[in-house]
Amino acid sequence: MKISSYLVALLLFLCSCYVFAETKDYIRDYNYKATDYDSKYTSRIYALDGVKIKLLNELGTYVKSVVSINKDSLGGSYISQDTVNLTAGIINLKVMDENWNRVSYYIKALMKADQDEVLNALKKLQNKHELKKSLKDSVEELEEARLEIKKLRVALNQGNLNRKDNLKNIKTYNNAISAMEAELLFQGALQSQRDGDFNKSITLLKKVAEQGYARAQSRLGHMYERGRGVKKDYTKAVYWYKKALAQGYAKAISRMGFIYERGLVEEINLYKAAELYRQAADKGEKLSTARLGYLYQTGGLRAGY
Repeated sequence: MKISSYLVALLLFLCSCYVFAETKDYIRDYNYKATDYDSKYTSRIYALDGVKIKLLNELGTYVKSVVSINKDSLGGSYISQDTVNLTAGIINLKVMDENWNRVSYYIKALMKADQDEVLNALKKLQNKHELKKSLKDSVEELEEARLEIKKLRVALNQGNLNRKDNLKNIKTYNNAISAMEAELLFQGALQSQRDGDFNKSITLLKKVAEQGYARAQSRLGHMYERGRGVKKDYTKAVYWYKKALAQGYAKAISRMGFIYERGLVEEINLYKAAELYRQAADKGEKLSTARLGYLYQTGGLRAGY
């Protein structure tokens, strides 16, 4: 009786492993009904994001199941809800069909997931804290863009604004859609980097950076600084850092501080580095606070500067 119970338990375990070892195809569609202020471009971005959200909701459930079954091999409590969400969020999306009829934009998309892919992604994220942080920031940025678009849609749909304010809201709406598209592409670049496809990551980053997106500009500068996917080039790193710095992006300000601290392009200038570290720290960049403390601790700066 005891042996049979063990056999049943073993069979159930093997069956569950077999289920999760299979590749799972998630296919969903989304039909976005355009408004008077929508173009084909804005409708497509909205439809693409809509179908992605539907797919990610299901993938999140799948990832949780994989984590539950493989908890011990993944390090147990180290796997957080954030990690689960991020892993679901960076699985490849493939558009299977799309159609624009001037009234609505239809998209049908597919995401494939299997246990090995999910486990591999989780392990890579555990070992790449900076990449994980960037992905988390990207997810938050995308959610902020969605909320901004939602508010603008409400204002535009009310139809009680004067022509000037209405045009202003439409322009802001288009900018918000562009920000959403940029963030989706940026996530694709991070995904490619996670997978080791640096060429694709650089291509996507350049595309978004050239459109003026500060996060991509800073990331591209970091790739040149570290020589990831491209030949190490501090001059190009500074070029992209300064583009992002001009928009007040904290990480770029911090990285420029490091460039001055180490004298990677010009002569070492610890006071310029400290000035930039302070600016970044004021924007919440914790690494800058640590670097500034290090300069004082090692005697690089005189007290009171």
